Amino acid sequence: MILSLAVVLCVGVGINVALIPVLETPVSDPKGLARPVLYTGKLNSSVSPYWADPEDLPINLPPTLCAANLTLPPKKCMKVFGPCDKQAKYRSVSGRCNNLQHPEYGTSGQFLLRLLPSAYNGEVMRLMSVSGRLLPNPRAVSLLTRGVALPSASLHNLLHMQMGQFIDHDYSITTVVRDHGKMMKCLECTSWTDPRCTPVPLPKDDPYIPAHINNTDKRRCLPVTRSVAKMWVNEMGAPELEQYNMNTAYLDLSQVYGNNECRGEELRYNIGGLLNTTLTGIPTQRPASHFPDCRDYSGWCFFSGDDRANENMGLTVLHFVFHREHNRLARALRIINPHWDDEKLYQEARAINIAQYQHSVYSQYLPAVIGYPTATRLQLLPQLDGYYLGYDEERNPEVYNSFSTAAFRFGHSSISDTLPLLDDHYHLVSSIPLVDTFQNTSLLLTAGVWESVVRGMLGYNMKQIDLHLRGQRLESTLQVCD
Repeated sequence: MILSLAVVLCVGVGINVALIPVLETPVSDPKGLARPVLYTGKLNSSVSPYWADPEDLPINLPPTLCAANLTLPPKKCMKVFGPCDKQAKYRSVSGRCNNLQHPEYGTSGQFLLRLLPSAYNGEVMRLMSVSGRLLPNPRAVSLLTRGVALPSASLHNLLHMQMGQFIDHDYSITTVVRDHGKMMKCLECTSWTDPRCTPVPLPKDDPYIPAHINNTDKRRCLPVTRSVAKMWVNEMGAPELEQYNMNTAYLDLSQVYGNNECRGEELRYNIGGLLNTTLTGIPTQRPASHFPDCRDYSGWCFFSGDDRANENMGLTVLHFVFHREHNRLARALRIINPHWDDEKLYQEARAINIAQYQHSVYSQYLPAVIGYPTATRLQLLPQLDGYYLGYDEERNPEVYNSFSTAAFRFGHSSISDTLPLLDDHYHLVSSIPLVDTFQNTSLLLTAGVWESVVRGMLGYNMKQIDLHLRGQRLESTLQVCD
């Protein structure tokens, strides 16, 4: 394969599309997985350059990606930190100084770790297989996996599935790049000409989503926006790219308390150690403009430690549970210790709340995932007495890129299409399509609804974990706008 080298302008985030090169000769592909063909005519900008085209159309080479395209947005929290206080009793909201020898370990804004070095090519995302062929279209691969036989029903309830998402939102979030502070849509198939966008064209035989818009020749793509990252060229002349984790890497309920001091302060009531709540004891709401993707019919979404708290009603309810538990603890501690001030009550309630949460993760959630024998062998179960003496200050607790991005996504296939609502006797009252609650959770303001959701998650089984992400929950998650 002979490639024309790009001479692409890289000023800010703009590119000179006229200088984007194309493949000059086709690549041999006997299995039909990736067949770039000779393209010498007018540039077809609807063809993604990052993987084999599902309609076997000619493949373009991608635009040049600059380090400036992937930079972090400006910090919203400008708190200045001094040296660590070795006498501090409580963990910080940002995770800083949890490790006195390495204060930044596990803090928000650190690079995700890697099991193996990154293996990016010159175009950063346009990867070839070991045989030298362009990798197949991701949507085509996803559709192929649906032919795998389905396993039997799961023995775990919906709360197990929902707890997995809640845990995930505690230790990991990778921010996508923005355009002058605004979310990028990357909806059009031609948006790949902006190096920050990598849309995925739909195969023409996709049985779930039409491959073309409104019966026209205009192709439909799944929108994908690149993650913010630090990019540089190593000593071998190859690009290096490392993504940031904007959450703390610790199991510290950052999804409830925030991952920086500014967010943490916004959530506090500053009286009696309490978090801000409504009269019914649940988190307060803020206008939709405060969130990146609030689509609630009311124009308001719940404000918690993590902006993803409104992704669906089941997740929002778990935010309610731990938010309310903090305030219950603070009130109980105030009765026992009336001389404690707001700060002391807040920190003690937060410490107990986090400890209860960690214990449930390691004693219940994790063993159910990997099995009690494995959890026992790896010494992951909480000790019944004594203290843990295996702390290693040289061990970086940061999350691995491959775990956050791929491995811990196993639970996606266990998501139910509907959310059951049960009464006090665990009888089914109603069932809500999960898609109707995406970023639209204000129904929880109705008296008794969030309690019914909790009972529904306790009383109904989750889907079995498999290779499928199918049905309404998948197609609605991947919904695109015409």
